[in-house]
Amino acid sequence: MFISALRVRSPDGASEGINTYLYRSERVEWDSTDPKAVLEQAAGELVRLFPEVRPGGNEVRTYLDLAIPDDSTPDEVRAAFERFWNAHRHTPVPWLEKTGRIALLYNSEIRLSPVGEIESRKLFERCNAALIASRPG
Repeated sequence: MFISALRVRSPDGASEGINTYLYRSERVEWDSTDPKAVLEQAAGELVRLFPEVRPGGNEVRTYLDLAIPDDSTPDEVRAAFERFWNAHRHTPVPWLEKTGRIALLYNSEIRLSPVGEIESRKLFERCNAALIASRPG
């Protein structure tokens, strides 16, 4: 699956929030070491949307993309994010990595880069909530 959390601002600038998208992945080479290729393959059919700001025409300010095999556990995903975060939190964006079976990409507007440590965690929590909500039972 592919999960993307985006901090967006409405076209009129009146509202800002995080919209999270969950996609079904069909053909992904999870063994690939190229995180960009895995992320591109994983973005498939949109199956769920968790919006805070009405979608359409919004300005994307920051985003976190995760490509996750369907059988991944929330603990496995959190551990991958922690490794990713620890490896990149003091480096300029974009952050891109494949850790274990999970590919991650975080990016932001230049003026928001200094808050990347905090913002990337906020976006991850939205991705993780979408992952948990997508599981049966």
